[in-house]
Amino acid sequence: MPESAQLERRTTELLQRLIRFNTVNPPGAEEEAQHYLRGMLEEAGFECELLASVPGRPNLLARLRGRSDGPRL
Repeated sequence: MPESAQLERRTTELLQRLIRFNTVNPPGAEEEAQHYLRGMLEEAGFECELLASVPGRPNLLARLRGRSDGPRL
């Protein structure tokens, strides 16, 4: 399978999975989706943290450290 076709397939699968999470607001039940994304990002090498000011409604913070000492974004 060509690389672009594989990327398209993986992207479609991810979007299909995300759509299945019930994140309708109200009540705003995003936590399950956030945990799913956190797992994917951590597998890819990101450092992740869930921060919530309201229980059950976290924000996902993901950080990928650079490999050089140059400017950071």
